Amino acid sequence: MSIIRENWFVYIVPFASFMVFLMFEGWVDPGKTGAIYWLYGVKTICVAGVIFWVWKRLPQFKVRFLLGSCAVGLVVFGVWVALDPFLPWLDGMSLTFGDRANWGAREGGFRPFEFVSDSFLVWAVVALRLAGAVLVVPVMEELFWRGWLQRWLVSEDFTKVEIGTFTWTSFIIVSVAFAFVHPQVFVAFLAGVILGWWVVRTKSLWDVVLAHAVANLALGIFVLLSGRWYLW
Repeated sequence: MSIIRENWFVYIVPFASFMVFLMFEGWVDPGKTGAIYWLYGVKTICVAGVIFWVWKRLPQFKVRFLLGSCAVGLVVFGVWVALDPFLPWLDGMSLTFGDRANWGAREGGFRPFEFVSDSFLVWAVVALRLAGAVLVVPVMEELFWRGWLQRWLVSEDFTKVEIGTFTWTSFIIVSVAFAFVHPQVFVAFLAGVILGWWVVRTKSLWDVVLAHAVANLALGIFVLLSGRWYLW
């Protein structure tokens, strides 16, 4: 059987594609400043293309709890922003705090306004950044973490495991692994626990995708308004 016909392929390949681009970004722009500002746009478009490619083989899109999912997303955003100044980041192999006296401010972060002078182009870059964070990242992450891994840890024949099936082992492993792909490891763990709880509560992959998207949208707007680029 061709690998692209495997059940796990549609859940994993968007995430894998994103991680390949992420490693490339880290190599050419290690400070994640946005100096190579077109990279995020290329990544967004390519990963969106991969999602579109596998879309017909994904579960039917259906949000069951619209308002609840939006509320959970806002809670995740609130936790992320409120606790970040007090929890360390995993920078390389060491734990570091930001300048807590200045509300957790850090160096780095995606700063397109510093590297793009044309006003139309800079807002196009920002729009792509928001589109990636809201439309692409939640889909590819939730397909992988709670669509595939959380079920695969229950049974290798994961398609027979209902979305949102709970075991302590799968829940904890996914929450920890989700945290460690983010530099804000401790606050990301809390976010992962909330999102994991929501998929268990709703039994709906797309409700947790919506919650994740709302959290990312709120965070993106907050960054643009506050200039706390290190959060982006």
